[in-house]
Amino acid sequence: MEEKIDQNQSSSSKTVEKPKNKNIIIVNHIQDNLMEKFNQQSDQQLADNNKNNENSFQKLTGNGNNGKANINFGSNLAQIFSGQNMNLNPLGQGMDLNRLQEMMGQTQQQQQIKWPVNNQQQHPPQYDQNTNYFSEFWQLYLRNEIIVQQMNEYQDEIKDLKNRLERVEEKLDYMDGNENSSQQLKLKKKQRRCAQEIDKNYVCPYQDCKKQYGSEVSLNLHIKIKHNGGNKTEREKLVRSIFLAQANGEKVPEHEINLPPGYIQEYKESMIKLQNSTKLTSKNDDNSQCQDDTQNQDSQLQQIQEAQALQQSMDVSNNKQEYINQMEQQDNQSNNQQDSNNQQIQQKNDDQNQTTEKKRSYSQQEEDLDENKNGQNQNSEENQQQKNLEYQSAEKKKEFEKNQQQLINSEIQQTVKKHTLASDQQKLMEQE
Repeated sequence: MEEKIDQNQSSSSKTVEKPKNKNIIIVNHIQDNLMEKFNQQSDQQLADNNKNNENSFQKLTGNGNNGKANINFGSNLAQIFSGQNMNLNPLGQGMDLNRLQEMMGQTQQQQQIKWPVNNQQQHPPQYDQNTNYFSEFWQLYLRNEIIVQQMNEYQDEIKDLKNRLERVEEKLDYMDGNENSSQQLKLKKKQRRCAQEIDKNYVCPYQDCKKQYGSEVSLNLHIKIKHNGGNKTEREKLVRSIFLAQANGEKVPEHEINLPPGYIQEYKESMIKLQNSTKLTSKNDDNSQCQDDTQNQDSQLQQIQEAQALQQSMDVSNNKQEYINQMEQQDNQSNNQQDSNNQQIQQKNDDQNQTTEKKRSYSQQEEDLDENKNGQNQNSEENQQQKNLEYQSAEKKKEFEKNQQQLINSEIQQTVKKHTLASDQQKLMEQE
């Protein structure tokens, strides 16, 4: 058994020579430490412990019999494990490994097993009749489970450390980036342009002075200091006062500011442009107001129609009984009324045709008027448009009144028809 263990360890030492990962190095280091601890135990202590534990070992192996395993060894081993409250799975999972470590201490004391390091043998081991290979197999299995548990714990610790290191590195990088950005902002310099790079598009307006500048501010300072032209606001105020005085026929106010040539004319031109723009906006506003008025009138007419229709429906509902009593007396006259109603419908159709013809004539007249009025002033055109709008609104009112009368007549006809049908039904019932 010792020879087999030596071969396994020699093979493991060969594989450890070229590790690929840090985790493998750590695992191998742990294994070496464990093996050294086992070898450090003295032979005398192991011999003393073996004497004390011979009885328990003989019970387990069947009282020796020259190292041969007893048939009842499996049952005895199962009783021992059941007394220790251990759950052995086929893969060794779900065991109480802390209790296993205590048991392993006893088994190590029972048998003197040495764990040599890097001890290679040329010849294979021979079968030893004095050793119990079955018990040694379980001992090795339990030791392997303990080592696997330790390995898993070390791996978890390594993962936690790696995560912490990554977080620390991220924080350090973030702090370094903030420090660098703050320093760059502090050390940032203003890039000023050279004289050759500046575009000098602003020229002095005074005669015999052709100096050029790159901005309006520098030009205004030049006018104020060299030519006594004052600030920009002072010049604008003075030009306004001069313009108002000339418009009202008053005297020009006295001033000590040397205005640049052509400054007053530029101000006048700008004021004229503003006046023209305000006139155009006012005209557009007037047109929009007229359109809004027409829309409001249409909406009001619609509301009036709806209110009248509601009133008529209410009147009809209140006066149904009166109509019924009257219709019983006027059964003979119903035919004559139907004829008259048909005539009225024809008249309405004729009226509608006439209105369409009138609209066409009005449209033609409006086109003729527009052609004749192109040469007239804008004020006359606006007045004519307003008149046309008023005329159209009056026509619309007339049309609405006609439509209301038609609705009333149609409702009356419907009520007449209903009463006639009711009377006919009553007569039929009486005859039956």
